[in-house]
Amino acid sequence: MKNHPIYIVGKGNLGWHLDQLFKIKQIEYTEWLSSRDSLDSLGFSDGSIIFLTVTDNLIESYVCKLLDTNKQITIVYCSGSIDIVSKYPQNVICWYPLYSFTKGMPVGWDKVPVFTEIRNNQFIEIINEFNKKLNIKSFEITAEVRKRIHLSAVFINNFTTACAVAANTVLDDATLFRYLMPILNQTVEKITNYNGDELVSIQTGPAKRRDSMIILEHLELLKSLVPENQLYDAVTKYIQQKIK
Repeated sequence: MKNHPIYIVGKGNLGWHLDQLFKIKQIEYTEWLSSRDSLDSLGFSDGSIIFLTVTDNLIESYVCKLLDTNKQITIVYCSGSIDIVSKYPQNVICWYPLYSFTKGMPVGWDKVPVFTEIRNNQFIEIINEFNKKLNIKSFEITAEVRKRIHLSAVFINNFTTACAVAANTVLDDATLFRYLMPILNQTVEKITNYNGDELVSIQTGPAKRRDSMIILEHLELLKSLVPENQLYDAVTKYIQQKIK
């Protein structure tokens, strides 16, 4: 990354992990900035590469601010759902790591796929060299494919966590909740070993069996927990629609 000063903008979960990763892999960077810092007075030099790890709703406004300071910089944003590379093809790259980052929790970066979108050919070699130094597997994809990957990740990650929250709410007991871990781990293992339409075949439970007596009993138990009742009902109907 010679002649390309590196900056990280954003001190959230991903910014924190990039800082840690760069230190471990001995990638020199100039500064790690908070999104609250004033960018106007920083004076980024030509050739600077800025990793933008702010929230999705702020990305484009930060891109505009940064390009106002210097149009000879490269901005690397890290979102799966924002599509602005085509709007600023000479200056903007998407570098999207498919993972859920939390400060303080270790990340095995060699197992995290990173999806890139680069329109300016002169940066392809730079980013490839960068990924190689970090021991990262990267894949060049279109914005449309990246958006579908991000949407799928919401189902597999965020909605799974939401179901865990629902289970914990139903139990209202931390000790009992821990007893769910073996079946959760088994579910992840089964999902890992099946692909595509085969996933439907590993579904079990009252919804698949169309066991209306148990389903009604569960809904009755959830009567006082309205959000969990609605979630149970919606997922049950989804399973039954998928399994004809």
